[in-house]
Amino acid sequence: MVIRREFVPWSDADVEEATRDYSEDVRQALMEVARYTEERLHSNPQALIDLLTTDANRPPDWTTITRVFMGRYDNPEPFVRERVLPALKVIRSDTTGYVDTPVSRKIRELLDIWCQMNTMAEIVGPAGRSKTFTCYDWHLSNPYSIYLDCPAVGGTGAFLREIAGQMGIAKSGTLDTLAANIEAKIDKRNVIFVDEVVRILPATANPHSAGAKALNFLQRLHDRQNVTVIFIATDVFDETMSDHRLEKYMAQLNRRIQYRYPIPAVTKQEVAAIVKAYRRDADADLCRAAYNVAQGPMGIGPLFSYMTNAKLLAEHRSEALAADHLREAMTYARKVTTGKR
Repeated sequence: MVIRREFVPWSDADVEEATRDYSEDVRQALMEVARYTEERLHSNPQALIDLLTTDANRPPDWTTITRVFMGRYDNPEPFVRERVLPALKVIRSDTTGYVDTPVSRKIRELLDIWCQMNTMAEIVGPAGRSKTFTCYDWHLSNPYSIYLDCPAVGGTGAFLREIAGQMGIAKSGTLDTLAANIEAKIDKRNVIFVDEVVRILPATANPHSAGAKALNFLQRLHDRQNVTVIFIATDVFDETMSDHRLEKYMAQLNRRIQYRYPIPAVTKQEVAAIVKAYRRDADADLCRAAYNVAQGPMGIGPLFSYMTNAKLLAEHRSEALAADHLREAMTYARKVTTGKR
């Protein structure tokens, strides 16, 4: 396909203005792609076409792209589903380190089921396994979800104000007023993600402690309003729940957590999915090198930053991403960390 334009003639602001008749989800997706095209692809039309070309589809024609992004397409949903949503995964991988893996797909599948059941559930596993990225990405596409990165300080007040802020409720007033206003507005359509939940676990079994009050409030929302509550935690959460000092107090919450998804051990398939997000036709040598990283003492977590730096190194040299680039990125990272040259 020959592209006669030298640059994409619209910005995300233009797309926002032109797509007012589209649904909000479609508009946000198109604006994100337009912003990425301008900032990272330098408004290159061919780069945008490549971004919107999935493995299962032929490249879209420029006229269709223009009509979709400029709000002149009668039914944009199929195009967005087949072209734009896969592109968003690439964008988020490039900008945030998020990569779709077998684990992230399983988490998404479970979230879809759990929110239909209005249950209380837990996703538990070590850092760097896509728990937070996947849940937050799911949250962004679900307007009734609330994502709480549990405050390390501020107690129950900070916890309630965070919920209120995301629900469009005034943060002022007493804690009782805040709690009542939240309860009055929230319902069974809502899903609350509680990330870093270990921060609000009480240090003792005192029911008046800040952590105890926050957890009791979540239990009440679940019991009375059928709100879905998803805890995102490391193994420390389960260990604390079974601590002999808190075991009796936490038993009530423990019984309410009906489903648990423990993140499984790293597999070669998961590592290969991560690697192929950076290079679609990654060879076996690169996948083996990445798997060796994931089996190291730091686990899979550092692999994302290593792969990002390896890709930048390969692009700087105008070379195809390979195992040597990954090894070089790891060596450089270790030198920076240890201060050794």
